[in-house]
Amino acid sequence: LAGGGFVARPAVGRFGPGVWDAYLELDLGGPPARFRIEAGAESVAGPRRWLLGTEPCVARPYATSNRGRLSAVVRRLSARALLKRIMR
Repeated sequence: LAGGGFVARPAVGRFGPGVWDAYLELDLGGPPARFRIEAGAESVAGPRRWLLGTEPCVARPYATSNRGRLSAVVRRLSARALLKRIMR
């Protein structure tokens, strides 16, 4: 993107439950170099939902509070939690 930014689109549905941190890995011929991705809270996408087998899952990306690094939390929604969301 203009100004040296970039857009990343992870393969939604391929992440299991847990906390995921985003890294940029460069392979320039030697050992790969890994860098944490820094993001402002305003540039992080909203939550995404999908089915993992027969269970619905939700992923909520966020920028960490200390240095603004990109992370995401993935959770499976129980039937009870799903019903609560529908009732809202």
